[in-house]
Amino acid sequence: MPSSTLLGWTTRTSVSSLELNMTSPEKEEESHCLRRHNWSVQRRDALSRKYAEKVFSLLGEFNENAKEEKSSGTALAAAAAKRPAGYSVVDCGAAPGAWSQVAVQRVNSTGTDPDSPRGTLIGIDLLNIPPLDGAHFLSNHDVMDPATHAKLQELLPGGQAHVILSDMAPNASGFRDMDHERIITMCFSLIDLAGKILQPRGSLLCKYWDGILTHQLQEKLSRLFGSVRSLKPDASRKDSAERFFLARMHKK
Repeated sequence: MPSSTLLGWTTRTSVSSLELNMTSPEKEEESHCLRRHNWSVQRRDALSRKYAEKVFSLLGEFNENAKEEKSSGTALAAAAAKRPAGYSVVDCGAAPGAWSQVAVQRVNSTGTDPDSPRGTLIGIDLLNIPPLDGAHFLSNHDVMDPATHAKLQELLPGGQAHVILSDMAPNASGFRDMDHERIITMCFSLIDLAGKILQPRGSLLCKYWDGILTHQLQEKLSRLFGSVRSLKPDASRKDSAERFFLARMHKK
């Protein structure tokens, strides 16, 4: 079964969650090793978060006014996740949580801003997702499974989301065409999910690897959304096939 995480991302580890049953000198030495390991994990997670921040702010903020459709600087639905608090966001392929950390702040799902409505952030992944304040995670859940779709409808306010984010990608096989086909299949599954939970005028952001099937995906998105753009974040390598489709104005 394909992994839904970015290559090189590492799950956060909490030292406080580990119990040490040993003598004092041994505990001190082991505790030092754990702190060093935890620092390394946190550093890698910080790099993941930095990447997420770049993606989220690629082409400016998402604006909720009549001029937004004419703005050439409005892109990546992370910018869509930057909408006013009170919005519902679904993060697909959420582990280890870097995108969710950013989205939690953008939609005020922790209620940090008492003057703004509290939004909702739900993350899904085949892998275990470490807890995050303000997020509801569905670990060990398959985005392609109808049972997961039903669970999302139960958790989302009104059963609908304003934004679906996806950084999902299959484990690389080394065969470019095969990997391209697999990630496009994932994107089509997200379109099915959008048909069930994405509200009218909602936004979908999905990562894909460019290839011969890209036009089929773009055509499908164009039939279901009023605006579809292909974007490449600066954080991606220039020689990378990684891109994102930002589909907005869902026609549901």
